[in-house]
Amino acid sequence: MNEQAPDTRYEASFPTGTVTVGVDGSTASLAAVRWATEEAVARRHNLALLYATPFIGPEFPDTPEEGHAHAILAGAEAEAKRHRGEVWTRTRVTPTTTVTALVEASEQSSLLVLGLTGAGGAAEILLGSTTLAVSGKAHCPVVGVRRWPLDTEAGPIVLGVSSVPDDAVAIEVAFDLANRRGRPLVVVHAGHDHPRMSAEHPRPEAELDVWRRRYPNVHVEYRFPSGDPSTALLRGAGRAEAIVTGSRRRGPVGRALLGSTSRAVLRHSPVPVIVANPDALVLPEVPTGARLDPHAREQLW
Repeated sequence: MNEQAPDTRYEASFPTGTVTVGVDGSTASLAAVRWATEEAVARRHNLALLYATPFIGPEFPDTPEEGHAHAILAGAEAEAKRHRGEVWTRTRVTPTTTVTALVEASEQSSLLVLGLTGAGGAAEILLGSTTLAVSGKAHCPVVGVRRWPLDTEAGPIVLGVSSVPDDAVAIEVAFDLANRRGRPLVVVHAGHDHPRMSAEHPRPEAELDVWRRRYPNVHVEYRFPSGDPSTALLRGAGRAEAIVTGSRRRGPVGRALLGSTSRAVLRHSPVPVIVANPDALVLPEVPTGARLDPHAREQLW
């Protein structure tokens, strides 16, 4: 008796290290596809296009939803090929909720890229139900893209850090992106009164020395504005190429939530935002150095 081959159309897994995009056919989704395509080519990784809906699968054979899903994926794949013809793509329909599918896909992904629609108001409902939820749970850095390419000339990568050990993943992501894209890196530290630097309070370059040695071609600038961290990161964001921020997640409940700074930046940034939570990557050992003072100038934001 012949055994029926398993139905693989709805599997959610992709090769490890894939740059994954959640697509839904929207304009912002296609912008996310273009940004992700550039990253996949630059990293020499595969590009995965993922569409999720609970109303599809073997128990829903030949429904209009299946045709709609594959049409959206075909459009996204065509956009990726048009933008960077050398990219290698895979597509997948997943029969589950969007957040569940994306979080599961993040386990094999190097990046998870999502489109952002609008800012504030009704858009917060969409943003809160997808990007914000996924950013708090994902196993890899999450990128929110509102539009791409940008209308302005390429600017620096902007990085916000509160504690070097806690935000090592965000620092690594920012240095790596700046290095590959040939952009300067602007490190923003805001929200504290900064004492004068002294022997007890070394220059901020010392805290990031391990990354400066690993990425010698990245030009690093430091800024110490006063006020709210999210406001400081968003100030001048229109001249940046991307913003990278960590995610403050304390305790078992906090691990599923997104910090207020990351949330505000995602809601309002006109440029791509990369949220890198502390569990997103396994990094080489980062020396802790001296004890960290959250009110000292060298503790970047």
